[in-house]
Amino acid sequence: LCCHRLQADEFLMNITIPIEQNRVSVYSRFSMRGAIDFPMVGVAVTLQRPDNGHLINPKIAATGLQSKPLRLHTLEQLLACKDTNIGKIEEVIEEGIKDIIIARSKGMSSNYRRSLLKFLIERALGECILKAEKMK
Repeated sequence: LCCHRLQADEFLMNITIPIEQNRVSVYSRFSMRGAIDFPMVGVAVTLQRPDNGHLINPKIAATGLQSKPLRLHTLEQLLACKDTNIGKIEEVIEEGIKDIIIARSKGMSSNYRRSLLKFLIERALGECILKAEKMK
C-alpha cells in the first residue's frame, strides 16, 4: 500500500485494487433517473464464498443515506455470526440497519429509503451467493 499527497500540479490517473481469491462483490443502486443521478440508495457487498450456509467475512457499505458513504459494521457482525444461515438473512438485515440514521431527501421519505436499503442489501447478498456458487 502506498500513500502519496498530491501536489497542486498533479492529478490521480488510476487506482489499482487487488482482487482477493474466493471473494465475490456486487454493487447495486437506486436513483430516480438511472445512471445520470447520484443514487438515493446504493449498496456495495463483498464476501468470501459462503460455507455451509454461513456468510464468511461480509463487508457492506451504503451510499446516499448520509453526507458520506457508510460502512454497515453492525450488519456485517450479525451476518458473520456462526448461527446466521442464509435462510434468515431478511430478519438479520432488518436488525442490522434499524439504528442507521437516514438523512432527509427531497425525493423520498426516510422510511422508503430504509426499505430500499434492505431490498438492495438482500439482492446484493443473493447475487454474491450466486456468484460464489458458480466459483465452486
